[in-house]
This record gives sequence, C-alpha cells and structure tokens, in this order.
Amino acid sequence: KPGAVGIVLSDDTSISLGPNSELAFREYAFVPKEKKMSLVVRMAKGTFSYLSGLIGKLAPDAVQLLIPDATIAIRGTKLLVEVQE
Repeated sequence: KPGAVGIVLSDDTSISLGPNSELAFREYAFVPKEKKMSLVVRMAKGTFSYLSGLIGKLAPDAVQLLIPDATIAIRGTKLLVEVQE
C-alpha cells in the first residue's frame, strides 16, 4: 500500500517522504547554547519535501541534503526533491 510520513525535528525542521522513499539521517545536532548545529540527510530514492527549521535559519552552512550524484547545500527555506532509481 502507498504511504507517506512526516518528520518534525527538535529545531522545527520538517521533512515529508512520499511512498517508497528511503531516507537516512547521517548527522543531526541541535544544541544552540553550545553552537552545535548540523543536519546531514541522505535521500536514496523517492519524493521528499523539506522545510527548514532553526538550523537552516541560524547556520545554513550546516545543512546538507545528499542525493545520488550530488550534494545540495540548503540556503532557502523550502525544497521539493524527487530521486529516481
């Protein structure tokens, strides 16, 4: 059956996955008092919607989306990605 999932991280980053999608968190840190902020996500296949949270606003260089054959450095707040097999 087709399905979808939505994930909200502690910094309010929102990631939604469509049916048959594969995603892996490589790194996540959100400790603003210690200036530790990082989000590295590998998107293997499927459809993904990304809405940045505080990490993307406070430390945009600390956000990376890894897809086959590319790495996307996030500078904006919204992104829709489709990764085909």
